[in-house]
Amino acid sequence: MAKRHLTDRLLKSLKPKAGKLYDVMDTAVSGFGVRVSDNRKTFILLTRYPSSNNPTRRALGEYDVVTLEEAR
Repeated sequence: MAKRHLTDRLLKSLKPKAGKLYDVMDTAVSGFGVRVSDNRKTFILLTRYPSSNNPTRRALGEYDVVTLEEAR
């Protein structure tokens, strides 16, 4: 997973890779990032939740529906 400082400009420039998902994690907020798929960009949070020993990725909302500031 790549780590970058997420900005609106960076999010708009992220392009899907043919049939593959990829994550870009934020350098400002630990565990926060965006998942890029063929047809959407989704904000995610990767952390350990109380019921699990392993880190789990949870969707926070879709980019353009939820702003970067709201997701953070």
